[in-house]
Amino acid sequence: VAITQPGGPALCVIAGTTVTVASLVATGGRPLVLLATDALTVTGALDASSERGGPTGAAGSAAACSAGAAGASTTTGGGGAGGSFGASGGRGCDGDNGSAGGAPSTAPTLALIRGGCAGGKGGDGSTTGSGGGGGASGGAIALIAGASIEVRSGAAVFASGAGGAAANAPEGNRGGGGGGGAGGLIVLEAPTIAITGTVAANGGGGGGGGDCCDGFPGADGTTTTFDVPAVGGDNEGGTHGGAGGDGGARTAAAQAGQAPIGGGGGGGGGGVGVIWVRGALTGTRLSPAPTIAP
Repeated sequence: VAITQPGGPALCVIAGTTVTVASLVATGGRPLVLLATDALTVTGALDASSERGGPTGAAGSAAACSAGAAGASTTTGGGGAGGSFGASGGRGCDGDNGSAGGAPSTAPTLALIRGGCAGGKGGDGSTTGSGGGGGASGGAIALIAGASIEVRSGAAVFASGAGGAAANAPEGNRGGGGGGGAGGLIVLEAPTIAITGTVAANGGGGGGGGDCCDGFPGADGTTTTFDVPAVGGDNEGGTHGGAGGDGGARTAAAQAGQAPIGGGGGGGGGGVGVIWVRGALTGTRLSPAPTIAP
């Protein structure tokens, strides 16, 4: 059922007395809300993450967000900024000739059920389109139950962001790397919430800048390896663009893109998302640390 959310995207709500999720990939323009009047149990992977070159998680790259700023476009491009949500993304690095990298936006105040914020595009070098695209953010999932929520051992809830794209072909155009997407939103609300599986909303790595050769893309935000940051895209060649910054995860902040040697700047890593909790929580495999509501 589609439910209007004032000021935000309509919600896709699935309700029942008891709800069990074995495995589900959530995509599309609406946040996914699972509502149980009694118990809600996750036994497999419930995933609203975004993937570079693949699907965007449900309500990812929210329209209400300010995406990370794009890098400047000159003869060498600046790296795009990582997306911000639960924390700020990393700054895109300047290109070799001083073209500015993108500055991340301030982490927004959460007032809606929505996904995170996308990474910024890398600045173009000598050819239009040579900068890497920014990564999409993680999407939004809300689990609400009247009695209990359980994420069992081996099961998971994910809403991580996509990695930023590398500065692209043809070679020698010196574009900047794209910023990684921020993690999204996971809401857990019930009198008791037991997490023996994994809950993660991590940022994607920034893309590598180009010079003699293309850079490499940033890794998508981590999921099963929930406390390990997504690695920024590397560079290649003796003269090369800057490597991308790592994405945010657990207690690790998103990293800025790295400086080039003769080419485009690396994109910044995406910031972590938000895990918003209301109820008595047990469990340790959560990234980022949960925001506990009164």
